Amino acid sequence: MKVAGPALRRRTWPVVLCLAALVAVGPVPAWAEDDDIVTKMSARRLERILNSFNDVKNLREVKDDAYSFEVDGLKILLFNSGQTMQVAAIFDGRATLERLNQWNLSKKFTRALRNSDHKPVLDSALELTGGVTELNVKEWLKTYVYMLKEFRKFLEEDDD
Repeated sequence: MKVAGPALRRRTWPVVLCLAALVAVGPVPAWAEDDDIVTKMSARRLERILNSFNDVKNLREVKDDAYSFEVDGLKILLFNSGQTMQVAAIFDGRATLERLNQWNLSKKFTRALRNSDHKPVLDSALELTGGVTELNVKEWLKTYVYMLKEFRKFLEEDDD
């Protein structure tokens, strides 16, 4: 049996070193979807983003480009027109316009209003036309959910 000669060993070392470097670094990620810039939101991409959150429950499409889901017991509606997305949550009870204006004057990123049944609504919109990353969309949704929880506290203070 013949053992590999010096020429083969010289050619093998660069391969071994490259493999060792890859193992040391770990897996090299493919193009990250969080960094993809989009100017239109497809239903498939949106569903993937929503499903990436552990606290999103009962996600369902209620009609074309409209979704319903829950976070922390709060029911949220999301509308996707492709180039604009809007989220909204309707609360039971009543709130005066003056009280809702207090919210609007002191908070950013959301707006409070009353629907036709005079119920408080908190909404937010995201424009995609100039381009956003999936990470931007995720951060927008996280911010909305945080503000939604704050709005619930704000309305409960009004009940006292």
